Amino acid sequence: MSQAAGLGTLRAAELDLDGNGTSGTVDVGASAVTQNNQEAPKKNDVRVASYNVLSSSLCKADYHLKCTSKNLDPATRLQRVKKLLLSEMEVGALLCLQEVSMKWSTSLHTFFLDNDYVFINHGYGNSFDGYMGVGIAFPRSKFQLCEAHIEKLSDTKAWTPEPRATREVKDVFQPLRQLWCSMLHRIEPPPPPDPWKDAKRRHNFLIFLRLEHLAQPGVTFALATYHMPCQFRVPAVMVIHTALALQFVQKLAKSDPVIFCGDMNFKPGDSAYRLITDGGLSSEDEFYPEPVEGDIWRPTVHYPMRSAYKEALGAEPDFTNWAFTRGMEKDFVDCLDYLFVSPGIEVLGVRELASRAEAIDQGIAGPYPSNMEPSDHIMISSDLRLQPSGNSGFKLDKFKENRFGVNVSDASGFQKQLEEFAANEKVKELEFAPSLKSHERKLIHLLCNDLGLASKSQGAGRDRYIMAYKDPHDQDN
Repeated sequence: MSQAAGLGTLRAAELDLDGNGTSGTVDVGASAVTQNNQEAPKKNDVRVASYNVLSSSLCKADYHLKCTSKNLDPATRLQRVKKLLLSEMEVGALLCLQEVSMKWSTSLHTFFLDNDYVFINHGYGNSFDGYMGVGIAFPRSKFQLCEAHIEKLSDTKAWTPEPRATREVKDVFQPLRQLWCSMLHRIEPPPPPDPWKDAKRRHNFLIFLRLEHLAQPGVTFALATYHMPCQFRVPAVMVIHTALALQFVQKLAKSDPVIFCGDMNFKPGDSAYRLITDGGLSSEDEFYPEPVEGDIWRPTVHYPMRSAYKEALGAEPDFTNWAFTRGMEKDFVDCLDYLFVSPGIEVLGVRELASRAEAIDQGIAGPYPSNMEPSDHIMISSDLRLQPSGNSGFKLDKFKENRFGVNVSDASGFQKQLEEFAANEKVKELEFAPSLKSHERKLIHLLCNDLGLASKSQGAGRDRYIMAYKDPHDQDN
């Protein structure tokens, strides 16, 4: 963003990451900043940056094989990361971070507090990755926290139970089969994991904040960040988590504009990317997760969201991640980080990043971390403007139909039955067939609550069914 716009500059050459008074080795890969609107900043403008800082436990010399020990040193990297963050904090940016290790989180809390920032984070990993997690920091002078949610995303869905017999066979015979194969000196690659089981076992947490712009009292918006499970071998897992993330965020945001950003681990054009930007994914898509019998949930979103970078530049960055780690045959260089916005948000500009060719020409090529990049990811950021019209993508009727992430026709059918029942003064109770699955009964309970009706499940096993009542006292009779 240009200085003329009053929002500061992101030119990395002006930063001194090592504090040695030089700028020749501190270019962070940002070649320029694109400004779409040259108007002076308004009260409802916000700046958002997203950055995977690379966990302090994952920057080992025996893992990042092409990086020097100095550039992998956690203490050195942390100081460089803080200086990059300061360049954004000087202009009051909202900061969304991923891979924040437990060791770094304590130092970052102090760092943000010293700069009058509030830092909300949550770790969820394991000892190998330093119990890394996600976090959001915002300046107290510009924003008021109205609401916060920290949620393990896989807990936002009701999962279809795995049959006990299946679990027992797997537990008993799988080790024996593997032992037999090893005795015969056979190499049998493991089958790809079931996407539903894999998606369920993921522990990734999402942070959602509703913030009020203090310069514009009453103007609120939603900000959320997530680190997508890195399951590129089974893309359907990322489709499931993408749908879960947007269903959760869009439901909480309601009519407020939404900013959703983070390290998504998918590439531009991938199925999960298209689910967000197109607002849906065909069931014929190669990586559409095959529905599980008895589960009415579907990988849907309530409305599409736009990529700030694609809107400002016409395309996503050439890369936001440049890495070479143990086991790789060549460098991985691609775009994995995104900043998505809902209707009701205007993209003013973005922090423009160098292409691969430009990085090579400028001597700032990866793999990272390097003395110019303290993480293997590049920070992305954008200046945005909240529109007075709000989030027009929020359509109340459609949202109610699709709010549970189920097939819209199924939800609509149950809701129509309940609405007709509620309007019929002669009928006091409504009984649903015992053939319904547990997830369908849960949906009916939720819809009853929306309509001010009472509900109760009765019976057991295959004979279990659900009753809806107009008078809450009737369910006790």
